[in-house]
Amino acid sequence: MDERNLFDRPKPAAVAVHLFAIQGQFHFILIERSKYEGQHSGQIALPGGKPEETDPDLLFTARRESCEEIGIDVVKGTFLRRLSTVYIPVSGFEVNPFVIFHDAPPHLEQNFREVANIFLVPTTDLLNANNRQLQHIELPNGMILKDQPCFILKEKVVWGATAKILDELGFLLSNDLLF
Repeated sequence: MDERNLFDRPKPAAVAVHLFAIQGQFHFILIERSKYEGQHSGQIALPGGKPEETDPDLLFTARRESCEEIGIDVVKGTFLRRLSTVYIPVSGFEVNPFVIFHDAPPHLEQNFREVANIFLVPTTDLLNANNRQLQHIELPNGMILKDQPCFILKEKVVWGATAKILDELGFLLSNDLLF
């Protein structure tokens, strides 16, 4: 386990939930992170990452990281809202999620160094109760987290901060609170 002081200041990060319609059905984008030495290796996530000194704000960070990872131009899409911040204890990141709406499916260009796969997920899959489960999750250090709430989307396990963000997105969508 990391020897981080519990009172250390969390490190900021930002992710983007890119929403768009395909044949009248809303979709969003998930990525599978490439394998590397680190806590989030191979995980299913939303595009995003750490701010750079030149980023004017965390919304820009989410857009810039989306451009770097999956090729969505930083000026494309309309910002809808910020979702609740999620803290990730294992890496010390405080993730700030932003919902960005696109009038059409965005053009994607995968950065293979950072992203192993890109998934376009219908929001109906997110809202389907059969896709919500509890599963044991094995961390890169071999530790097992028992009965973690997760989604099964595109045959992949989505857990942790990403699952929390998607849970809030699902709540907003199912209660017509997003638009």
